[in-house]
Amino acid sequence: MKRYLEKITDELNIEYDIPFANVIGYDGNPIELALDVYSPANDTDTNRRTIIIVHGGGFVGGTKQQDYVKTLAIEFAQLGYVCVSIDYRLHSKDKHPGRKLGAVYAAEDVEMARLFLCDNAEKFGINMSNIALMGGSAGGMAINEACKNKDAGYRCCICLWGGPEEITEPEKYVDMLLSHGTDDHTVAYEKSVDLYNALNEVGVHCELIPIEGADHTCIHMRHIFMLRATQFLDERMN
Repeated sequence: MKRYLEKITDELNIEYDIPFANVIGYDGNPIELALDVYSPANDTDTNRRTIIIVHGGGFVGGTKQQDYVKTLAIEFAQLGYVCVSIDYRLHSKDKHPGRKLGAVYAAEDVEMARLFLCDNAEKFGINMSNIALMGGSAGGMAINEACKNKDAGYRCCICLWGGPEEITEPEKYVDMLLSHGTDDHTVAYEKSVDLYNALNEVGVHCELIPIEGADHTCIHMRHIFMLRATQFLDERMN
């Protein structure tokens, strides 16, 4: 078995609700942001590749334990990755800033999670120079913003059904793999097409895997993108 390309274990360690930041929420009240860590059990490797996973929910809902987030975290952790699913601050529906600003604000919390992991890399057995981002829907929009932070050194991103509302500074992006249902009624498929075109036009490697006829959050059809996603991560995190 080759780690990161094939399953190395069925047994995982899962640590829930690890605090990583105390912040003021958008309602003005203090809140604690937390993350969950999924890693192979009984693993002797202490220099492991890491994926930060950001959940969806329109920037007003969703949790780090959404079913599809847990599914992805478990399946990639079984390949040998450390997968970290994070909280971020949510807005109330009546004070929603819009998708563009929602993504910018969420990316700030992604950065706080990354800095926490940097400070605790030895504890979690991770190599912080070998880290990727993954997000779905609003989480995909958030990682579109987070990946532009060159100081973070992300190796690549996987964006699922979360093409950004507006594409800015495409030259700052890292290599990306996109997958999106062609019949998405929540986040238009064309958003990912636009991102694919914009990144390739400025020389950033970007791939798009359409999921024909699928609507939003089509995790039940992940077999269409999972093999390429696994290969894509391995190519860029080698």
